[in-house]
Amino acid sequence: MTPITDILQSHFKVASFDMDGTLIKGTTSNLFYAKLLNVEDKVIQLENELKAGRIDSNIFMVSVSEIMDKLTVDYIKEHFDLLPIVDGIAETVNTLKEAGIKPIIVTTSNILFAECFKEKYGFDEVFGTVHEVLKDGTVGIGTTVCSSKHKIEHVQSIVESLGGNMEDVFAVGDSFSDVPLFEKVGFSVAFNHDETLEGKADLYVKSNTIYSVMEAIAEYFT
Repeated sequence: MTPITDILQSHFKVASFDMDGTLIKGTTSNLFYAKLLNVEDKVIQLENELKAGRIDSNIFMVSVSEIMDKLTVDYIKEHFDLLPIVDGIAETVNTLKEAGIKPIIVTTSNILFAECFKEKYGFDEVFGTVHEVLKDGTVGIGTTVCSSKHKIEHVQSIVESLGGNMEDVFAVGDSFSDVPLFEKVGFSVAFNHDETLEGKADLYVKSNTIYSVMEAIAEYFT
C-alpha cells in the first residue's frame, strides 16, 4: 500500500461524502435537473426556503417532486454525465477501498442521483431521500426523507456494522446540512465549503479534485 492508504487505514473504517456541492461542483443535483426541465427558478426558491428554515426536509421532499413532475429514471441516467462533477472521484474511491475503508454517500437529495455515482464510481453504499417510481419510470412523490438527522443515523449504522463507532468515520461536506454529521464523526473535512461551515470542521480543503482530501488527511495525521 501507499503511505496515504497506510495512514487512512490506521484511523478510519468509513468515509462519508456529501453529494451536492461536494461531488457535484457549484450546484445541486435537484437544480441541475430542474434547469434541464425548465423549472429552475421554482427549485431555487424552494431550496432557499429550506436553507432559511422556513420549510423542513419533509415539505421540501414533497414539493420538489411536484415541481419536477417530468423527471424520469431514464432521464436521470441519460444526463448524469453532463453534471459538473469534481475530479478525482474514482481515484479517491479506489484508494479508500485499498485501505479497507468503506466509501459511502449520504445526501439529503434524491437517492436516484446518488445511485448514479455508486454505479459509475463504485461507492459501497449510498443514502438519500427516497422517491416513489411510477410504472412508466416517472419519479414520483418523496416517501422517505434523508434529513441531516437521518444522515447521522445512516452513517452510524454502517460503521457499527463494521464493528466500529463514529470516531472511526471521516465525513466530507460543503454546507449547512453537513454540520450535524460533522459534530458526531471522528474527523470532518470541509471541501470547497460555503460560509456555514466556517469553524465547524477539523480540516478545510479547496481544490478541483476530491483526491486532495485524501492527501490533506494523510498530511494532517503524519
